Amino acid sequence: MRQTITLKNKTASSRTLQTPVNRNRVTLGLNSKSLFKDTQTVLLKHNNENYYLRLTKNNKVILTK
Repeated sequence: MRQTITLKNKTASSRTLQTPVNRNRVTLGLNSKSLFKDTQTVLLKHNNENYYLRLTKNNKVILTK
């Protein structure tokens, strides 16, 4: 089964992607504004490792270990 997702950017153009749907997995959607709030860096812990999600001055996100 495939699901249609429409992505829009700041210029209001959009593109449509066809992605496979796995009904056994739950996808969690988070808004980046709620993650970053008053900070530029978010610490993620995964398998006893630290990862840093950083918001750049150009409003891009970068994940580093």
